[in-house]
Amino acid sequence: MLLDVLTGFIQELRAAGVPVSMVEAIDATEALRYTDLADRVAFKSTLGATLIKNVRHLEAFETAFEVYFAHHRPEPDVNRWPATGRARCSGRRCRPKACRSWDSRPRKTRRSGVCCR
Repeated sequence: MLLDVLTGFIQELRAAGVPVSMVEAIDATEALRYTDLADRVAFKSTLGATLIKNVRHLEAFETAFEVYFAHHRPEPDVNRWPATGRARCSGRRCRPKACRSWDSRPRKTRRSGVCCR
């Protein structure tokens, strides 16, 4: 669970233009093992110390952290693909290669079409 959250945060940093190497991501994961995760300041400081290597990226890190780890995050849309944000299948006939559910394999529908629901 924490690894998924950290991976998502690193993707946000990269999207904001902050270069984060795989080694830095591993270092952050290792450092978080020794950090009190309930202490928001310690958590933020640990990530900043391991992921930011230039003061020019500090503002982007601060913004990304506050947005990504907001206290009141909106509920995820269950009708979206987890990784891409694209809409999931509506339940009608669809092409098996173009529309696959993230939690199950395509199944045959009554109309003998293939659907990912």
